Amino acid sequence: MNAIGRYPVIDALGRGIMARVFLVRVPVIGRLAAAKRLTPHPHLTALLGARTLHERFVHEAATLGSLQHPNICEVFDFDYDRGAPFYLMAYYGHSLGVVIGEGDRYERTTRAIRIDRAVEYTLQALSGLACLHHAGLVHRDIKPHNLLLSDTDTVRIGDFGLAKMQGERLGFPPQLKVGSPGYAAPEQIADPDGADHRADLYAAGVVFYRLVTGHLPETARHAGSISLRRWVPDLGPDWDRFIHSALAQDPARRFANASQMGEALQELAEGHRHTLAMPFGQFLK
Repeated sequence: MNAIGRYPVIDALGRGIMARVFLVRVPVIGRLAAAKRLTPHPHLTALLGARTLHERFVHEAATLGSLQHPNICEVFDFDYDRGAPFYLMAYYGHSLGVVIGEGDRYERTTRAIRIDRAVEYTLQALSGLACLHHAGLVHRDIKPHNLLLSDTDTVRIGDFGLAKMQGERLGFPPQLKVGSPGYAAPEQIADPDGADHRADLYAAGVVFYRLVTGHLPETARHAGSISLRRWVPDLGPDWDRFIHSALAQDPARRFANASQMGEALQELAEGHRHTLAMPFGQFLK
């Protein structure tokens, strides 16, 4: 593909079940951008229908375009290319998935990062989620590869292909799993349309655990122990209480909202400032 709309294509960046993403150049000013073009897999079209997929894609673009937050990926153009809708986003060359080396097989061990960086990234993600949830949106696919990183190492939540409004029932067929293995909350797996903002908080907890330990918590759960102190021994017991709340199987036992979860994590970080490298309050302002 040589161009998408008026934007020359530089390279292909990736493909999902719903769309393809291309690296493009903005004419005249030469800025690089990411163009996401609706290109659904035939099986998905057969399941949901072309009209539903088109509506969902346009909804995704409109959702992103309406939000202005430093931790949410921004959309700055929308158009059609040979009948297929596409939208333009700022280009980010990295994600937390790249940082930790996560591949398609989620169960494989990834790189663990320092606790201060894990806290920093998670606080930024929670700040973005607080904005989304305030707008009435549930993301439903928070994971390292959807937490993009800018040149200034700022987290940007991206890929809103599975997002829905609170209380909205989209009517996806029961055989279609919504979310990513290891990150989707148990209630989202059982009833994707019934999942609320607390499913995103569960996924953010999984991300934090993954960043700190290199493992998915479901592996530790099967072994009988989810613990951060096992991997970072100088952490106190409050850190394990935090992760147990974030990863509670019952959503009623999790944090009430993203701001509360962020404040709890920030309090832990400030209590262990001697082991961390930076102040964290800026991400929740």
